[in-house]
Amino acid sequence: MRTTRSTLLPGLAAIVIALSFDNTGAGPPSARPCRCEPDRRLAVTAPRQSGSDVWGLQTYLAKLGFSPGPVDGIYGLQTAEAVKEFQRRQHLKADGVVEPATWLALGRSALKRRTPLPTKPSQIVLVIDVRLAMLAVVDRGKVIATFPVALGKEGTPTPVGDFRITFKAEWGGGFGTRFLGLDVPWGTYGIHGTNKPWSIGGYESGGCIRLLNADVEQLYEMVAEGTPVHIISDPFYGTRELGPGETGAPVAFLQRRLRQLGYYRGPVDGSYGLSTERAVMAFQKAQALPVTGHIAWEDLVALRLRPYID
Repeated sequence: MRTTRSTLLPGLAAIVIALSFDNTGAGPPSARPCRCEPDRRLAVTAPRQSGSDVWGLQTYLAKLGFSPGPVDGIYGLQTAEAVKEFQRRQHLKADGVVEPATWLALGRSALKRRTPLPTKPSQIVLVIDVRLAMLAVVDRGKVIATFPVALGKEGTPTPVGDFRITFKAEWGGGFGTRFLGLDVPWGTYGIHGTNKPWSIGGYESGGCIRLLNADVEQLYEMVAEGTPVHIISDPFYGTRELGPGETGAPVAFLQRRLRQLGYYRGPVDGSYGLSTERAVMAFQKAQALPVTGHIAWEDLVALRLRPYID
């Protein structure tokens, strides 16, 4: 039998809600903008502008029935003409220049039917599965809504772990129409909208979780500050070594494991500092491993954070 996203998410939600990630000592949340790049101004220039945003725009305009010319990621005359036609239909200045008003209209053009809610939400928890690129809204253990999302690129991955919504804002720019800030201790991340609807389902952000503007506006109404957010995936995917000075989800999971084993008493803050290094060295000594203060692949296996040595 084929397994679908909808059949996987309720089970994943039940599992992850039962596992509480320790955020003790995370420090105060930040209200600064996240690391996601703002929408770029696109126009016909010499030399021509190019990039993934142009490619996505061309793909999306073609999907809407316009004629941007070759989908080559280059902002040329045909693409500008397609933008002008889009602007005319949106009652905007038809100049072929993609600036904030046009970006917002592009984001709004992906409006879809709102997900009906069976009851008024009362005990909301959000579960984001990085591999499925889906966000589930869980109310008292039952999934009541799901939304497709876009997530962090390889170089700027979405943090994995348990967090909370710390602030809500009606932001603009490259963040779509709404922003829900998260208390990730090693950076500024959030759940927000996007003016690039073609990015949904992919891995293109600076680490934040993107939704269609219509979806994030509905989610914004459903959740409050303090709402738990569980982001699940393999935090050590692609990790071969960890050491002093590094930050991120792998370090936080390492700290949690060392704390469980009695080697670490500091905060689970995702920062590989002196106390983490000393805890690693104590663990390595006890396990008769090379005492380096760095975590190599065999250390992850010894910590049972990896099942085998490949």
